[in-house]
Amino acid sequence: MRSDELRSTYGLTGSGVAIGTISDSDRYRETSQSTGDLPASVTVLSNRSGRPGSGEGTAMMELVYDVAPGSDLWFSTGNGGVNAFAQNYRDLFSGGCSVLSDDLIYIAEPAFQDGPVARAINDIWAAGGICFTAAGNENNVRSNNSGVWEGDYANSGVSFTHNGRTGNFHAWTGTQTSNQVTGLGTPYLTLQWNDTWGGASSDYDLIVRDSAGNVVLASTSNNVGGFPYEGVSNTVANRFAYVTKISGNNRVLRLNQFRGTFQVRTGGQIYGHAAGDKGIGVAAINAIRSIPRAFNAGDVTTGYSSDGLRRVYYDADNNQISTDLTYAGAAIRNKPVVAGPDGTSTTVPGFQPFYGTSAAAPHVAALSALLKQFAPDATNTQILAALTGGAVDILTPGYDKDSGFGAVSGRGAVKVLMEAKTLGVSPASGNASPIINIST
Repeated sequence: MRSDELRSTYGLTGSGVAIGTISDSDRYRETSQSTGDLPASVTVLSNRSGRPGSGEGTAMMELVYDVAPGSDLWFSTGNGGVNAFAQNYRDLFSGGCSVLSDDLIYIAEPAFQDGPVARAINDIWAAGGICFTAAGNENNVRSNNSGVWEGDYANSGVSFTHNGRTGNFHAWTGTQTSNQVTGLGTPYLTLQWNDTWGGASSDYDLIVRDSAGNVVLASTSNNVGGFPYEGVSNTVANRFAYVTKISGNNRVLRLNQFRGTFQVRTGGQIYGHAAGDKGIGVAAINAIRSIPRAFNAGDVTTGYSSDGLRRVYYDADNNQISTDLTYAGAAIRNKPVVAGPDGTSTTVPGFQPFYGTSAAAPHVAALSALLKQFAPDATNTQILAALTGGAVDILTPGYDKDSGFGAVSGRGAVKVLMEAKTLGVSPASGNASPIINIST
């Protein structure tokens, strides 16, 4: 990221900037403080350490401290449900954290509109803060291991009845009514469709069968008036997923085998608050540690980094913002936004080194603290524009669905801020639309 150049050339340490980190827990924090890998003073929100947990939050804070050793560090768990998670975001910001990052995803966060955590992040942005969140480690189409399928419901004409509920199977391609789970990372298989969150007008069921055609799992709630969501939590590899439309309208479907792989797959793995309107979803690139160097145009995001784009249909108040309710009619968000490094060192057990977008997000958050120190009058829009405009373009020229606007560069970001100051103009934002407790 060239953050070392910002420290050595400009003396930037993040001084005067408070950075909030949200993860599972701050386990091992005292050990990291005793070895000098964290400062003596770290503020933990009352009764929100999340312990015992894995200590992933401590590992994230070590990365923040490596990049921005002069910043004030704050922490809260994201455990306790989406509403508690959202409130902890708000409380860290109210406590003085103008930069925040997290690495959590609740599997049932909405994909097609902003949920509680995304709304908290949007409110923080409106008040001047900036939030970086792990894009997710749920794979991507480029690496041929995507575990998501998004598209319009296609009536196969094949009727199926289970638990007294009858509907026609969706056809994934041609006349194929099953989608095989060919790879498994977790046992969580979920279905969403693009009715409003909490106000579904259509009803779909999720069925899992074995190779002999026996139903082994099913989620068959009556969703009308509730959430457009079905899910099962104990799938295994080589089972077959089916979706039946019970009633209502043809909708855009989203089938997600969390960290798995489908036979028939698409892009669009990033979702939830990582793809929220004002959240900065961060993809991951393996850090070059054997021969240290900055990112260059030949680098690529990891095979597990979640890809975009994110299609949305409603605002947080359930107002339709898309052209229509088809796959083609979606409002498009350019998510993820940027990419940062992972595979870097911490002293926390289990994170030696620390891989995943969980490591990338705090790196970029800490870099933004250096930029805020460099340009203390810069707005969050200007800081984001510096990160996106100064990024090293990788993969497809321009914005791409894997790395966003590219690999962040401290040197490039400072150059954007300096040019804007010289010209007397404000750079335009590069953000185009700018647990189950499982950390990413």
